[in-house]
Amino acid sequence: MQILCLTAILSLAACSDNAENGTTAEPNVYVAGEFDGAAVLWKNGAMHKLSEEGSARSVFVSGSDVYVAGTSDGAAVLWKNSVAQKLSEEGVAYSVFVSGNDVYVAGEGQGIYPFGGAKLWKNGIEQNLVGENEGVAYAVFAAGNDVYVAGWEGKEWSRAIFWKNSVRQNLSGEISGRAYSIFCEVGLLSK
Repeated sequence: MQILCLTAILSLAACSDNAENGTTAEPNVYVAGEFDGAAVLWKNGAMHKLSEEGSARSVFVSGSDVYVAGTSDGAAVLWKNSVAQKLSEEGVAYSVFVSGNDVYVAGEGQGIYPFGGAKLWKNGIEQNLVGENEGVAYAVFAAGNDVYVAGWEGKEWSRAIFWKNSVRQNLSGEISGRAYSIFCEVGLLSK
């Protein structure tokens, strides 16, 4: 039953305002990736190069604005409408999520430990999530005033973690766990 409801919502979201005329428009399809070593964004199959060297890891569309998270020349980057904003001198931005006027990016950047640390950027302001451990934040999701991030931390080991408003919750022991994606069913939250 839930799957049918979700499909109906997605189908309605894909229709244009011409539905009253009996016509519907195909949805715009955005794909983030890389081509021949360059960070690229495909819109409806047409490729747009974002940087000469790097990769685009996540795309989010809000209104007429297109946000892409990724890496360019070794730096964590957020592109808004193809204009780059460097988030960290070294690192990768893996996920972008827009909620209202706030833009959240999850990734990794310079850290105390040799490899780098899990980071969350809100409107370009960096927050370290793992202290002195190595780690990566792979996904971000915002619901109301709450921000959820999935990733891992460790040194010689890795532990799957999610953070809610920067408060960590361990998902695995110190063996070999990593969390890559996160989603919160907002409508099902209890009061």
